[in-house]
Amino acid sequence: MLLAGVRAARAIGEAEPFRSRIVREVFPGADVQSDEELSAVERAIHQTVYHVSGTCRIGADDDELAVVDRRLRVRGVEGLRIADASVFPTVPSVNPVITVLMVGERAADLIRADAAGRAE
Repeated sequence: MLLAGVRAARAIGEAEPFRSRIVREVFPGADVQSDEELSAVERAIHQTVYHVSGTCRIGADDDELAVVDRRLRVRGVEGLRIADASVFPTVPSVNPVITVLMVGERAADLIRADAAGRAE
């Protein structure tokens, strides 16, 4: 699975619009190609201390960079909501776990309200 992820990321980087913007592969590096090499490099550096967030930020209707609205709906995609750290407009100063749980609870409330036909 890990190797498939690295290969998928490389394929994305080799396609436009990224291809014309990427100068070089920083990690793991173009010289790392075989499954054995990729696995060794990834296993040597893998850590679980990072909290990825802010990739699909929530924002006001007039925020062109926000892909999620205030009801956690992905703009332009019917029936899809995001309820994880990717909606954070900024990284919280505390461990994000409790904030992610709060976003999940809010999403549940919004989905229940929509199902009942009421706005929250």
